[in-house]
Amino acid sequence: MGADIYLKSVNSKCQKKNDRLFKSWALRRDQANEEGNKLEAARCQKKVSFYYDAMYSEGYFRDSYNGTSLFQRLGLSWWGLPINKKGLLPIAEMIKLRAKLEVATIPVVTKEELLKQGCSVDEGENSPTSWTKYFEGKKADLITLLDKGIELGEPLYCSV
Repeated sequence: MGADIYLKSVNSKCQKKNDRLFKSWALRRDQANEEGNKLEAARCQKKVSFYYDAMYSEGYFRDSYNGTSLFQRLGLSWWGLPINKKGLLPIAEMIKLRAKLEVATIPVVTKEELLKQGCSVDEGENSPTSWTKYFEGKKADLITLLDKGIELGEPLYCSV
């Protein structure tokens, strides 16, 4: 579960561009699995994952409702946003949210807190320092999406 945020005009182009290839590779993977060809199925799965990621590479932001949540880390709530009945966050509210994010700082990430939140923690790619960079990256990605929507005059579609 999580918040899925779309800039529809941008994301729909990614979906359209990659959907056919995603489905084609998924079909090939499924056929390989039915035939018991694990090597071919694994090769196809890499393509399925690639095209799935490509479908959401632009005009999309996801914030899970767990220890990886940017909003939770910043003390915000997706349910606190004034999303209208059509699921849209109006431009004026996007501007306000962007201003909040601009000045928000990512609180210090500790090993104890991460473990309490159910996150993987180690001294490598799941270190507190890496997690801090992860949250900073998510914040930058959301600001970029807000900027693009504001520039286009297009409200964000929010499924929260």
